[in-house]
Amino acid sequence: ASANARMTADIDLGDDQTVIGDPYNTKSFAYQGTFDGQGHNLTIAYNVTSGERFATPFSVLNGATIKNLHLDGTVNSTYAYGGSVASILRGSNTIEKIWNSVTAVCTMGGWVQMGGFIGVLENGATTIRDCLYTGSITHSGGYSGYFNGGYGSKPTVENCLVLGTFSGSFEFNGNYSNCYCKHASTTGVTQPTDEQLSDGTIATALQAGRAETFWVQDAGAAEPRLALFVNP
Repeated sequence: ASANARMTADIDLGDDQTVIGDPYNTKSFAYQGTFDGQGHNLTIAYNVTSGERFATPFSVLNGATIKNLHLDGTVNSTYAYGGSVASILRGSNTIEKIWNSVTAVCTMGGWVQMGGFIGVLENGATTIRDCLYTGSITHSGGYSGYFNGGYGSKPTVENCLVLGTFSGSFEFNGNYSNCYCKHASTTGVTQPTDEQLSDGTIATALQAGRAETFWVQDAGAAEPRLALFVNP
């Protein structure tokens, strides 16, 4: 549960439905280590039937760090929690430099709890920083959010950009700083124009004058990208 890991190549899980962490047991079964994607792609194809949950690579985190990862693929679910990096977060966690382009569909009503990066922060303090969402979420329930699921504690979200598409009821549930969402705005989250996305305004704002390069704007590109990934 506390093992540290690094990806050394792209991985396509194919039809493997295995996820990391078991929320039905004690917190010792939560992932507690550091998982470094090192800029590689993790491709999933989760199909979740009624009564099952957690269509995310990490079902539950408790004191973990997930970073430098491109998450791609599909999720088709008849239950809650899907399409994000992790389903349930407890304790102190960090999600950083994640690019999520997963296409997720959930046919369940009620508390779906899907988000661009995490499903729900049950308790503790989680920080989401320098993350990009370009995927899509379709659902007919509630408690889902552009950045994170809308029910539970509020994570700290910094320097993040959401460009994906959403169908259903979505909301904001977090403490936001220097974040941008193409579809809506709230305190700490700006709704940018297409011109601001294409002319480098948002890339410059997200970079925020830091010495390390986090965000870039390619010549002629319609939107910024995380510098870690070559082809957003």
